[in-house]
Amino acid sequence: MKEYIQQFFEICTPEIKLATDLIMGLCEGRKVSGAALAYYVSSNASIKSKQRRIERFYHKGHIEPSYLLAAIKNIFGKEKFTLAFDRTNWKYGTKSINAFVAFAFRGEVGSLLNLKMLANKGGNSKTQDRIEMAKAVIEKYGKENIKSILGDREFFSIEFANWLHANDLPYAIRVKENLDFVQPYLASGTKKGKMFKNILIENFNGVELRGDLSVKKLDGEYLILVSRKVNNPLKEYRQRWSIERFFKMLKTGGLNIESMKMVDLKRIEILFLLCAVAYLICVKMGLYRHQKVKAIRKKVKYKCREYSYFRWGIDWLTELIMQGADIIKRLVCQILPVLQPGCRGVCLILYNSSNKVYY
Repeated sequence: MKEYIQQFFEICTPEIKLATDLIMGLCEGRKVSGAALAYYVSSNASIKSKQRRIERFYHKGHIEPSYLLAAIKNIFGKEKFTLAFDRTNWKYGTKSINAFVAFAFRGEVGSLLNLKMLANKGGNSKTQDRIEMAKAVIEKYGKENIKSILGDREFFSIEFANWLHANDLPYAIRVKENLDFVQPYLASGTKKGKMFKNILIENFNGVELRGDLSVKKLDGEYLILVSRKVNNPLKEYRQRWSIERFFKMLKTGGLNIESMKMVDLKRIEILFLLCAVAYLICVKMGLYRHQKVKAIRKKVKYKCREYSYFRWGIDWLTELIMQGADIIKRLVCQILPVLQPGCRGVCLILYNSSNKVYY
């Protein structure tokens, strides 16, 4: 399986092989510490030597973030997707760790596409940060592949909206209730939501900036969206919850990234990206398992599935590794994009411990 995952990197070096070891360690061990991951490093060296190698690996220069982002691109693909911006932050001692993320979702699969560590003590991103993030995604994936850009209240500014208009990018971004252009429409909002077309947002540098405004009454507050070229902004905005699930899986819901004992932002960036690759692989495995092997049970009371695709995938991968299943190599060819012609058309049969055929 490691050898197959290495295909998605654009180069093959000892550092890339180590990165693959760490990704597999994250999937199987679900811990981010060097001491835990050292056991998954392919080497005859001592555990302490492996730990020191991992520490050196995190330094800038041993592996570039661009290599990991390129691997994510190869696994996720370039088909059209919806893009969401958000931040996650936590503290280690007195140090604030603040990650600004561009996250894409297409159907049932979501993935981090870009990352910027903010050195601002846990504060909000700036307009220039958002523009640079959007430009980086466009450069890698193409503007034509972005269906829309979503963001919560932190990510709206007149300058950013103007940039989105100038680049003809569809968007739906939540705004605060106290903005001047919102006030005339608040009283007309309904519980189902009401949309006001082509309202004036601002006169920006002598040019009228116009967009659509959607207002929905919630318990004790409003959900207000400014949008452009989005048919149903309120429905589209609901998809933004995918990035919240991603953050949960990185933290207490899966990989426990908050438990790492690092404060250097360059090192954290590399570990964050390794976790993102592991997350994407597990989500794809979980979706495949749900569709082809065993469906996730539904909770009737809450009208949702018992497990996420990430959890369904990471549990399955751990089970297969523990059983020493030789089928994993062919399984990965079925689930992840095919880069080698020899992987096409593999007939896959899975057995459980009682030799019952799954698929």
